[in-house]
Amino acid sequence: MRRGPDVEVTVHLGDDPSVEPAGKTGASPALAGTLKSLNGPALLDLGASRVELRGDADSGADMYGSILRVQSTVFFKQADKDASGYVDENEAKGTFMAGAFAAMDRDGDGKVTEAEFNAYQDLLTDLHARLKKACVTVVLSDESRGLFDLLDANRDGRLSVREMRAAPALLATLDKDGKGIARADLPRTHRLTVRHGPAVGGSDDYSAVLLRLYGGNGASYATREPSAGPLWFRKMDKNRDGDVSRREWLGTDAQFRAIDTDGDGLLSAAEAERFDAKHRKGK
Repeated sequence: MRRGPDVEVTVHLGDDPSVEPAGKTGASPALAGTLKSLNGPALLDLGASRVELRGDADSGADMYGSILRVQSTVFFKQADKDASGYVDENEAKGTFMAGAFAAMDRDGDGKVTEAEFNAYQDLLTDLHARLKKACVTVVLSDESRGLFDLLDANRDGRLSVREMRAAPALLATLDKDGKGIARADLPRTHRLTVRHGPAVGGSDDYSAVLLRLYGGNGASYATREPSAGPLWFRKMDKNRDGDVSRREWLGTDAQFRAIDTDGDGLLSAAEAERFDAKHRKGK
């Protein structure tokens, strides 16, 4: 079938990964309104199925590099049996250094000093980082049917006051026959992640191995700092949920009520921007 794409997005990688619609061609008319840009990720809501689109800075930051570096230094000192400050070819035999001894011995004197050993480790780290940058991986995972992901509208890994308040109305839309909600009524959620480097599941580097063994995948929920609303609003939003509650508000009750135009007890970014614009215009 030859036709245009149903959905077109732009994925930004690097230190501040994000997904956004690709200009005016972000989605076909049939999918208009189903693609929602969040604070970092984007969500494609197709009713019975939802797709979370994410960009990752890398194939996981090297969380264990410093630990492995210390461990390799210990191995070097163990290989240096006579504590001479270097490892010769005889000492290297049968150790992890045996296969790479010639590459470590930069001056070719038959000895590997600790400085040469560290330089070799730096070289491997640099090559590994460059290799990870040389490819891009797209990973699709099935997140199954879960209420938490359904209620977590902004995909930040936690439920805000506004999201919990919206829960009854959201759940009511799923109860189509008025007989309650069955598991099959919950939309299936998928996650599509674009990242530099190989997929973690297929990588053989130590960081990926430790990640698979001990977890640590919660970082994938991390989103960028809220950018909507005036600066004073973002500073008051201590829990970074995109709203300012009365507890977070630093002004008077009268000021809070004046800004809270819908009277829901929360100041949204839109309400703060309207108040800020009116205040500046008055000046």
